[in-house]
Amino acid sequence: MVIYNVRIAPYTPTSLNSVLFGIFPGSTRSFLLLEIDIEGLGSSSSQCEFGFYRTNNTSTSLVLVNGNPTDVNSSPQTFTGLSGQGPSGTPPTAGTLVHEFGLNAFGQRYFWRANPNLNNAICLDPPTGNLGISLALATGTPANCLIAGRVQFAEI
Repeated sequence: MVIYNVRIAPYTPTSLNSVLFGIFPGSTRSFLLLEIDIEGLGSSSSQCEFGFYRTNNTSTSLVLVNGNPTDVNSSPQTFTGLSGQGPSGTPPTAGTLVHEFGLNAFGQRYFWRANPNLNNAICLDPPTGNLGISLALATGTPANCLIAGRVQFAEI
């Protein structure tokens, strides 16, 4: 199991259900979402609700910047899939909601970590059709929901 941290650079959604970030494993890999650490960076109080969705991806649907996973192990590995931030062209299609959270974009922090035995980790089995996980805005005023953060996942 290789563990990666991926940075979510400051980003403002363009509309409801717009994808802010996505992780799409390699064609023969599975992964577990281990930690979510998101903070609001807005300049005024605004309640926002975000969700992680199982999604489909095409190679051009995310801007692959500021989303390169960093291996936290002592022997660095190269991530075999895709990760990226913000839609470019047609965004991934949101599917099943697997994790949701609300935060006030005016500086509130949301932190979630899987249990040590990983019994509640968000799992994605070997993908079919480039299935992955994307973070999208579910409710709130998009222009007021500026966030940044970090996601930790394990590729299996």
